[in-house]
Amino acid sequence: MANEKVLLAPHPVWEIMEGINTFEDYAKLLPVTRLNDGVDESIKAYYEPIRKLLEFGYFEYSFITMAFRSSFQMLELILRVYYKKHIGKPAKHQTLNQLIIWFANQNLIDKKQAEQLQLLRELRNGYAHPSENTVAPLTFIKIIDDMLILANEFYGK
Repeated sequence: MANEKVLLAPHPVWEIMEGINTFEDYAKLLPVTRLNDGVDESIKAYYEPIRKLLEFGYFEYSFITMAFRSSFQMLELILRVYYKKHIGKPAKHQTLNQLIIWFANQNLIDKKQAEQLQLLRELRNGYAHPSENTVAPLTFIKIIDDMLILANEFYGK
């Protein structure tokens, strides 16, 4: 079957740019944080396809960008679900910016976290309203891990 095309082969960027030759090596780059049992089920369900996109990023680099785009929505979900739990009603008419300010004013996040979340909000806006195709750099995987850490902090360890 010499004419058969291999469907699942590592994306060339891994060996060329990162010196990664196996999926096991690639897996070391993926988020290490696992959502704890106390995290709301809707957040866990939202993260599951993000995790799979990251894993399949070994075969298709653009899946990392797709995972990163989805992680922005997960971040907003983390804040909205916690807001509802804390206040008892949904944050229906609040923008992400307003939510971040509310969390900071309630001392649920510190100043540095608020600044980081504002930066992520700006990145989210750039990905939501693209003027060109933007590829997420590999370092953005760490940002997804930071989002998981935040969820765990909100819902206990």
